[in-house]
Amino acid sequence: MKTPKNNRININVESFLDIAGVMFIVLDKRGIVSLVNEKGCEILGYPENAIIGKNWFDTFLPEDLRSSFKEVYSKIMQGKIQPVEFYENPVLVKGGGKKMIHWHNTPLWDENGRIIGTLSSGEDVSDKKRLEEKSNHLYHVLQAIRNINQLITREKDKKRLIQESCQLLTETRGYNFAWIILFDGKKDILMTGHSGLETLDPTPMMQQKKQLPYCVREALNRKKVTITDKNHKDCGDCPLVRIDSECRVMTVPIEYRDKLYGLLLVCVPREIVIDQDEQNLLEELTGDIGFALQTIDNEASRLAMEEKLRNNEQFLQNVFDAIQDGISVLDTDLNIVRINRWMEKMYDHRAPIVGQKCYYVYQKRTSPCSFCPTKLTIQTGKPQSEIVPYPNEVNPVGWIDLSVFPIMDNDGRVVHLIEYVKDITEQKRAEQALRDSELRYRTLFDSANDAIFLIDEDKYVGCNNATVHMFGCNEKRDIIGRSPWDFSPAIQPDGMDSKQKTKKIIKMAQVGDIQPFYWQHQSVNGKPLDTQVSLNKLTLDGKLYLQAIVRDITEQNQARLALKESVAMYRSLIENSNDAIYLLYNRKFEIINQKFEEMMGITLQDVQQPDFNMMTLIKPSDRVIIEQREQDIKNGKSVPPQYQFTILRPDGRDVIVEASVSYIPYKDGLATQGILRDMTERIRTENQIRQSLREKEVLLQEVHHRVKNNLNVITSLLTLQAMQLGNKEQAINAFKKTKDRIFAMAMVHEKLYQSGVYTEIDMNDYTKTLVKNLLSIYNPEAKIHYSLKLDNFNLDINRAIPCGLILNELITNALKHAFYGQSSGKLTISFRKHGPFELVVKDSGIGLQTDSQDWNADTLGMQLINILTAQLDGKLTIKIKEGTEFKIVFPVRKNDKAPYR
Repeated sequence: MKTPKNNRININVESFLDIAGVMFIVLDKRGIVSLVNEKGCEILGYPENAIIGKNWFDTFLPEDLRSSFKEVYSKIMQGKIQPVEFYENPVLVKGGGKKMIHWHNTPLWDENGRIIGTLSSGEDVSDKKRLEEKSNHLYHVLQAIRNINQLITREKDKKRLIQESCQLLTETRGYNFAWIILFDGKKDILMTGHSGLETLDPTPMMQQKKQLPYCVREALNRKKVTITDKNHKDCGDCPLVRIDSECRVMTVPIEYRDKLYGLLLVCVPREIVIDQDEQNLLEELTGDIGFALQTIDNEASRLAMEEKLRNNEQFLQNVFDAIQDGISVLDTDLNIVRINRWMEKMYDHRAPIVGQKCYYVYQKRTSPCSFCPTKLTIQTGKPQSEIVPYPNEVNPVGWIDLSVFPIMDNDGRVVHLIEYVKDITEQKRAEQALRDSELRYRTLFDSANDAIFLIDEDKYVGCNNATVHMFGCNEKRDIIGRSPWDFSPAIQPDGMDSKQKTKKIIKMAQVGDIQPFYWQHQSVNGKPLDTQVSLNKLTLDGKLYLQAIVRDITEQNQARLALKESVAMYRSLIENSNDAIYLLYNRKFEIINQKFEEMMGITLQDVQQPDFNMMTLIKPSDRVIIEQREQDIKNGKSVPPQYQFTILRPDGRDVIVEASVSYIPYKDGLATQGILRDMTERIRTENQIRQSLREKEVLLQEVHHRVKNNLNVITSLLTLQAMQLGNKEQAINAFKKTKDRIFAMAMVHEKLYQSGVYTEIDMNDYTKTLVKNLLSIYNPEAKIHYSLKLDNFNLDINRAIPCGLILNELITNALKHAFYGQSSGKLTISFRKHGPFELVVKDSGIGLQTDSQDWNADTLGMQLINILTAQLDGKLTIKIKEGTEFKIVFPVRKNDKAPYR
């Protein structure tokens, strides 16, 4: 076999380069292009004959790079410095444009090991760079929007809001100039803010000329985002033109809910592309600013109204308190807004009254009364009056004269109602005594929902229909003539005898010394009934009776018992919860469970100490989260029920928690009840999963890259091999050789898979496996003995595949040709690392024949070995003495590890 006499690129290698997906350029020592593939012509935009023979640096590099690149290339050709394997630089293409190319460079040597040029592969990464620039561009826009949104949440002054928004746009986004104009309802200028060139303010010019700039007029006419060149004929001597004549003005309306508040103008350098994404983002930003302006206006109106109300507050309160009848102010949802002292005194047992429903406080109902005159006033807008029941703790049956008057807004809608009540209980009683009519009494008697008895001495002499139903009787005569204890258990819940206790109560009622009381009755079928009883003296036809009004409260008691059981169950759930649960009032913990103590590392006794501050449990960097929420609640803003922060335990350990909170009325303010869930491990696990996913994505990209490279190599091998086919036998041999080469490459991936390390190959194990496989194919009778001298070391896949292909070519050639005519022989394979790597394949055969058809310098096998050796930055030597010895030496790289044992 002969070594190549020069670095001539024959037609086979050119074909290999033309099918590649990247640019290939070969430069000689002077920098003259001697070869370019089809992809290179496509990228540069010139035909091959317009590129070859040209000085690469003078023709295809931008002028500002030529001298420095020439100097570096000259030093590389003189061997003074090592070539740079990877770098990026722009190249000039047809038409005067530029493309960014990512280069991979390989030096070319002559037969004496001297550098005679370079082979460079280049990938067009221009689109990738443009995408990176666009991403960076939109990032600055989003960063400006984020900063302005943070400003919106805290700033309540319009002037400062628009001024600081302009400053953030110029500082964060990089606009030359930002200007915000706010208009009043007549589109006259209300106020302005600007940033960029602080001495430039277009406002005085507008006030002097009494005319808006051309770009502002255009934006108002179109009512959408407009982009205007500042050299427009209508710009005139506008101060904005003096910023930079090459800039453009982008104008965005500031609107919210179809109301135009003003305009945002920014001067954008011409080299910055204004795409739809940026326009959309700026429209969202101006929408947020519009919302903030509306919020400020609403807040100002609210404060003015509050001031006016405060001025009238004392006067109204004095009027309320001076009236000796009851007054309530309601909203249209029947919520009590205000009461006077008479009402407060009348219903003090239902306190607090303000904020509750009127029917709940005044009538002890859970839904509006069917006879409610207030509802009728809301519907008609006209005053109404009605005599309605007035039950209270002292007087369960009372009456009031209720008059309702509407309070309307400017549009004639009812917004509040005034209820004026006068207690007419005594008047009603007097009327009832005057009438004293049996028929009227019976009508009321039988229509009552509660059971009503008439008692003479200790016998029932009358009852209503509700009584029959309550005790499960068929008719009234089942009750009349019997005594109260006949419908009671023998013993009351307090342990007293029912008969004796009944007689005692009747005597007390007859002298007027009686209060409402609770009693346990019993239906005819033995079912216990919990009741509330009120006894009153009643005169009918001049005779004194006792009237008993009995209300069945069995279900209420059952509900009360169920509530008590529910509370016990709730307490059990709290104590056994896997989450921390607490009740916080005025920054003091009123209730905490066991899990809270475990999570915080603190006890209930600790948190209830007078000097305890709950903020010491929060990590300092997260305390602003709690403080901001408290401030928002104080300002009447809504806050999300769930949020995260970090706990700082007394032992110094951090615990990340997710809080789910709600706010409830408590004592004289609001309390926070919350659940804390330990998220530390979950967040740590999620971060690990994300990291693992990123690593696997990188690994998958690497696998795809490797497969693509290997398929390109296989395709090139098949193409080069096909060019040497002459007949069927040569074709069969060619496919066998190709199969061995593919096996050598595939075995690299097999070793990667088996080892579980996807970046390096154990070359000792790989070489042994490859030799055994080739011997089993080409030395089936074991006539050829072999000897292995291998160090233990790993190679990355980019060098393992070339080494595997070289070993395949050399061993296959030796087994097929070196021992021709011999009955036995010896093959020695050595792969050592003593300083540089040294790969030796030596046989004891007949020696390399210069006329060997398979191994002359122009064969595919020899070409592959030379190309692969060059990829390794190595040097090939061949010795023909007592057989043939091939030795390839290639350098160690910085990250290569020493051989291991």
